[in-house]
Amino acid sequence: LSCIDWCPQAKECVGPEVYERLRPGVQEDFSGSDTILDIIKREHERVLENIGLLRASSLCLKLGAFAPQSAVRGKGIEHLSKVLDFVDKDVGLHFRREAEVLFPALEKHLGVEKSPTQVLLGEHAGIWRWYSQMKEKLVELQGNEKEPSEAALVEVQDLSSHIEHLLREHIKKEDESFLPLVRNLLGKNELEDISSQWKSISI
Repeated sequence: LSCIDWCPQAKECVGPEVYERLRPGVQEDFSGSDTILDIIKREHERVLENIGLLRASSLCLKLGAFAPQSAVRGKGIEHLSKVLDFVDKDVGLHFRREAEVLFPALEKHLGVEKSPTQVLLGEHAGIWRWYSQMKEKLVELQGNEKEPSEAALVEVQDLSSHIEHLLREHIKKEDESFLPLVRNLLGKNELEDISSQWKSISI
């Protein structure tokens, strides 16, 4: 059974479709006609689609506290584990590619101090700090056979909301401001070179 078959809060959640598509490990689909900007936008869309599962895990854990004998709590931990694995692998690789390939290319035109890349790198670091806290909370939940306390559930919900918010705002900033800047400053040959390097970096 999928979440929608048994969960009374399914409509507030991301639904089973996203969960079934969430496959950590970078499902890449590089078309020969894609530019690096197309690839980045598609990776952003996949992140936005999948991070909603953080909210799903929080809801499952919260509902599980009201029904200790149900499988809801286990579903919440499973959801949380899966989405954190996605962040670790797919988002981590995306950030690494930006830091090693895309950002240096732009800094050649603007210089390091005037480039927005330093702000974006700072946001990467901030997201990873919150991710680390959530990872620690997951280990705690997995190792505790007792029902989590209300305080622990609130903490999970707060961490989930914060990570989701940071990622959404970061991607919005890149899509609306940073990528248009890249398009305007970098020539066709530079973009093709970045695309080749981007594809060569893997987990």
